[in-house]
Amino acid sequence: METQRTIDRIEQLLIKAGAATAANNQESFQEAYEELAGLGAGVDEIQFAVGVGKAVREKPAAAMGKYLEELFGVERVEAAGSKSCPGREYQGRGPVAADDVDRGGISNGRQL
Repeated sequence: METQRTIDRIEQLLIKAGAATAANNQESFQEAYEELAGLGAGVDEIQFAVGVGKAVREKPAAAMGKYLEELFGVERVEAAGSKSCPGREYQGRGPVAADDVDRGGISNGRQL
């Protein structure tokens, strides 16, 4: 029979610090950091939690960037990133209708 283990307060706060890092939530991270410091958590422990949070945040973004570059080509992705959001053209008009595509609207996220 397995024994159940509960995590202590420092472990909870390390998880919170990592999650806050992943979510870019400075206020939540600051709360966790201050309590961790008050409980005597080590800097190495906190830095490890931050590293996990950064990996959670950055790895999917890097993978998506690579996917888009493979799908559309590096030049197209970079050029599109320099323009404002094409969806702004449709502000206030509701969802993009099928006939918008025929008038040079948007299809599959690409400007036609």
